[in-house]
Amino acid sequence: GILGSFQSFEDVIAIVGQDEAVSLVAVCFDLADSKENDNFGPEPFSHFAKGIRRAGVPGFLQTQSYLTVTPYARELLESVGMPARVSGLGTGMRAVGAAFRWSEAVRRGAPEVAPVASAALSGPRPTNEREALDFLSAHGVPVIPAHVARSGDEAAAIAERLAAPVALKILSPDIAHKTEVGGVSLNIAGADAARAEYVAMAARVAAARPVARIDGITISPMRGAGVELIVGIARDPTWGLVLAVGLGGVLVEVLADADLALLPVSPNQVEEMLGRLKAARLLDGYRGQPAIDRRKVAEAVAAIGNAAIALGPDLMSLEVNPLWVSGSHVECLDALMIWADTPAH
Repeated sequence: GILGSFQSFEDVIAIVGQDEAVSLVAVCFDLADSKENDNFGPEPFSHFAKGIRRAGVPGFLQTQSYLTVTPYARELLESVGMPARVSGLGTGMRAVGAAFRWSEAVRRGAPEVAPVASAALSGPRPTNEREALDFLSAHGVPVIPAHVARSGDEAAAIAERLAAPVALKILSPDIAHKTEVGGVSLNIAGADAARAEYVAMAARVAAARPVARIDGITISPMRGAGVELIVGIARDPTWGLVLAVGLGGVLVEVLADADLALLPVSPNQVEEMLGRLKAARLLDGYRGQPAIDRRKVAEAVAAIGNAAIALGPDLMSLEVNPLWVSGSHVECLDALMIWADTPAH
């Protein structure tokens, strides 16, 4: 019946698409591979394309088979103005499902238009941890206050000014993993201890990595008990920048617990990611610890993601470990950036 009147087919497509409950129309019809094997010619496809235009919603041609669309078929579809086509019912339905999931994510707060991830980095590239933290801070990420000492006396003066136990970390663009070379010391109390530890750390690192460039040693106040999260971003060759959020410290290896998302992300999306963690209950307070402010954490993680995008296409990975949280106090304590031309250490 309906194959005898492609005008009727066009009218049906238009009527269905005009229903307020319909957001997308797909016309299921197979394509011929050559003119010799084409029993219908362009007529049905012309009506299908007109029906989609009349429907007023996005639409496409959905072929049942996964056969290759030949040059003949492509030219036919172009001649009638078919907006799009998908080969294979399975492929088409997966694509439709993904489109509707993305629409739902947008309604929950995901950005409708992603920032251009390929834009060049404006300004100089961060070369060490302090510059990395400063870059994150400039993009709205809360970071721990830190001061750079370049002598034992400077370290002593900073520790005295902070009037609290401090952490010392070697500052070098050539050392990614500071603990492996003795470049991290915690809970150093007092000016004299800070001076002595500066001298000792400088000697340890020089012995372990004699050719590494040393920019100094950072002095930061120690942070007490809290929840440590790890925020990792890596560039996938197909998907671009991928965000991973999970429990940090020893838990990152013990639980292997992380949730993934493509950048950019909104704070709403990050809150959902935190809720999907196996250890999500630990975020709500345990053994007397205060529950973390998930919204503050989500805003910080989303800002880290935006900063990663702003670093441009040469960024291969960005790791914040840990992102320290105590109640509503959120701070990035350490950051590591790996670039496309970063030499292996």
